[in-house]
Amino acid sequence: MTKKKNLIALAWSFILGLLFIPGLIVSAFLLPWIPLIGRGADWLSRWAASWSGTPIANRVTNRWFDIRNFVNLLVQLAIGFVTFTAWVGGGFTVGVLFAAPFLVDEVQFFSWTLTDPTQKIGVAWVFAIVFLVLTIAINLGAGLLSIWLSRVILAPSSEEVSQSRDVLIDSFSGERRRIERELHDGPQQHLTALKLNIAAARMGKTEEEVAEALSAADRNATQALAQLRSVVLGVAPPVLFENGLVAAVEELAAHSGMEVSVREDGVSDFGPIDETTALLAYHCAAEGLTNATKHGHADRADITLAVQTPKKALVSHLGTLTVTVRDNGEGLEKPTSADAVDVVKHDSGTGIAGLRERAAALGGTVELTNADGGAQLLLELPIRQGRTR
Repeated sequence: MTKKKNLIALAWSFILGLLFIPGLIVSAFLLPWIPLIGRGADWLSRWAASWSGTPIANRVTNRWFDIRNFVNLLVQLAIGFVTFTAWVGGGFTVGVLFAAPFLVDEVQFFSWTLTDPTQKIGVAWVFAIVFLVLTIAINLGAGLLSIWLSRVILAPSSEEVSQSRDVLIDSFSGERRRIERELHDGPQQHLTALKLNIAAARMGKTEEEVAEALSAADRNATQALAQLRSVVLGVAPPVLFENGLVAAVEELAAHSGMEVSVREDGVSDFGPIDETTALLAYHCAAEGLTNATKHGHADRADITLAVQTPKKALVSHLGTLTVTVRDNGEGLEKPTSADAVDVVKHDSGTGIAGLRERAAALGGTVELTNADGGAQLLLELPIRQGRTR
């Protein structure tokens, strides 16, 4: 494992050397796009760390300018300069030393002047091997240092991990309270009434009284069953696991009480998506519709489900799932950034904060922004190995 890790670090140092000149030019001449370049450096650093077998935990980043991404960019450029110099300078020196005995009649090392072919080859190649080992050692150290510093700079701090855990706990606690409230206010009321209806039927003295009590019992049983289905639909809809994400979102749209269009791009062709990712995508769509009606006072929304499949040689996941919910409501009073603390929530206790933390745990992002004529909720999630449905 250590040997493989060292080989990967050496290869990564070579990649850093190749990217140094382009990265320096882009960073110097495209200063307004530094945040975007920083994101690219963040992605590359995480890819290298994952490649080496030490993946970096995801964290919530600032949407506009993330200081850690900027620092990581500067660090990687500095290490890239070292690796570029070492590979070019060391490689050139080694090549010259290996070729020199065959190109010149005499070789001079300090005060030594060698003319004998055997001596020239022996001494020159010894120095060449020394420089080769030194070049490899410098680049190996630079590659390992790059990956280690990426982990130090980009990994979430203990405080961020604690905050993220608290948000998730609050989100799950709120979800449990929502389910408890919906069961209490819905099915429990009808089941209590059903019990009274059955008691009334037993005590009925005439056929009309018994029939009326049984009819009421039937209505309450139907209502209880419908509301139980509604609760299950909001937690983990069976259609999601039986027929897939697109069918589940279409059913969600049909029961939303507003005009909703659902469009999919590549999701059906992609095949089954793992349950955790699909469930989070479903909850994102549900959250978007809830915010559209409750906060945006919208009467129409458009949901887009899309999958983009990357080149597998470059990334560690099978594709990227995006869920976009756009409404025609009032929009937001101000844009909501990824590091905002006061995010839009609704009474159920779930909300953008919970979605954002759950997405970050899976390597994804959630953004709630103003769009033309309303608000837009965007979820991006990597689809990883181990698809089950």
